[in-house]
Amino acid sequence: MKSLIKMSQAVAAASLLFISATAVAVPITTLYSTGVDDSGAPLSLGANEQHYEIVAGSPSIFTPVVTSHSAYMPSDASSSWISLPSGFSSATYQTTFDLTGFDVSSASLDLKIAVDNTITDVLINGVSTGFSIVFGYPAFQSWSNLTVSNNFLAGVNTLQFLAVNSGGPGAFRVEASGNATAVSEPGLGVLFGLGLMGLAMTRKRKA
Repeated sequence: MKSLIKMSQAVAAASLLFISATAVAVPITTLYSTGVDDSGAPLSLGANEQHYEIVAGSPSIFTPVVTSHSAYMPSDASSSWISLPSGFSSATYQTTFDLTGFDVSSASLDLKIAVDNTITDVLINGVSTGFSIVFGYPAFQSWSNLTVSNNFLAGVNTLQFLAVNSGGPGAFRVEASGNATAVSEPGLGVLFGLGLMGLAMTRKRKA
């Protein structure tokens, strides 16, 4: 009896180690930068944005297009600028990503943001991050960095960037990446533990 209890304890410990060893952070593949297609390749100038939409005054929703301007830092293979509809002084740039199958407590986003002219806040599932970008040339000539590591939901998450344009052209750009730990399948640990127990019992019989 004692040997069976010890064997069960050993199997449980080994199963926990197995599950921990298989918990590895992987990229969130449904999170995209602006101005790229589903494969991450850059869209052409004037093409419709595929992963971000603009809410410019409720309930108006617009699909932005890829844009450029000589005053902006150049777009590249990783991301491109997308435009604000003409005539609007403020808008919310919005995207979604899916954390189904991930441990949301392990999720983290790394965002490089640029805007013409300002960002007043960035929201994750409606919760403020307290992030902002002030008016000035650095807003669209260099990156501002934001890391988001809480307020995630299991399933679909919404990321919003609240922008204000003080006149002239308006545009937004983000290079977005993130990772999270995939949720281990409970059955894998159980099967591993049962396999260990079976092996131990077989050896015991042979002894």
